[in-house]
Amino acid sequence: MAQTSFGGTPVNTVGDLPAPGQTLPSFTLTGGNLQDFSNADVAGKRVIF
Repeated sequence: MAQTSFGGTPVNTVGDLPAPGQTLPSFTLTGGNLQDFSNADVAGKRVIF
């Protein structure tokens, strides 16, 4: 468990936060346009979730 802040309030996470530069596992999400996208679609880009 890691601790970070949200709106200046300390909060605990479920699990550990990834280290900067750590490779993400494969994933697929649905965008606001209801189209799926995966980690392959954002490869080489900085992404904030």
